[in-house]
Amino acid sequence: MRKLLSLFGAGKRDGETPRVPDPSEGDHSTGPDNGPAVFAPQNPLEEALVRASSVIEARTEFIRVLMESDLIFATPQPDGLESDEDASELLQILNVPFDDGTTVPAVFTSVVRVIEAFGPDVGHVALQGRDALRILATDGAVLNPASTYGVAWSPEDLTALLGMPVPRTIESPTQVMLATPSQQPQALIDRIRAIVDSEPRIEAAWLALAAWPDADGHSWYLDVRTAAPREAIAPLFTGVGKAGETEGMALDIIFRTADQEPGSGIEIKPLAAR
Repeated sequence: MRKLLSLFGAGKRDGETPRVPDPSEGDHSTGPDNGPAVFAPQNPLEEALVRASSVIEARTEFIRVLMESDLIFATPQPDGLESDEDASELLQILNVPFDDGTTVPAVFTSVVRVIEAFGPDVGHVALQGRDALRILATDGAVLNPASTYGVAWSPEDLTALLGMPVPRTIESPTQVMLATPSQQPQALIDRIRAIVDSEPRIEAAWLALAAWPDADGHSWYLDVRTAAPREAIAPLFTGVGKAGETEGMALDIIFRTADQEPGSGIEIKPLAAR
């Protein structure tokens, strides 16, 4: 897989910078030459993006299509590659300013969206969505920065999309609101159960919905009871949540010992009688 060597800030033209889209502005996008342009979906991914922007139930399908489709990076050179001997492994991409003053990588759903942001004189290269998002997970990204239909992802958002577990260390008293989901995420439960049932060092496990005081929205809260060091158990959960199975939410994993109070939510592995 290619690696992102470095990120270059770039404007659309003459120093103009692409904007992060505001869906309330209506069904149009800013083209580099002709002003506002109608957003005409170019592929199934863009069709899924448009549906997901207005239909909550369509978002899981959008995530699935996103992972399986190609995503496009804009590059400063027409071929997207360096000229040295490591060209096959190194990729330079263009980034865009974000609302908070930082710059983040730009990624696109089609070549048309690249042209809307940077004009026709830049290069582009495609990677499968899942691979592209894994590369971007450290920094976050903006999808279609000059188009009406786009998404701004933080690193935490991408972690959730990829179903990567997020071990948490609670260093001070923290009030976390836990609830049992009204609809059980059966695919996620089955994957977790396969791990905890096969590992004798894991004595019990519960899965709940969590609302953290320092974060917006909800996450999955996996309460794992074990006497083993966290470093020995946490790797077992790598990749446990596939896209769609976590419904776009992060999977937080809490490691505690079995002698503490019982967990909340869905009991995945019951605590054996002592």
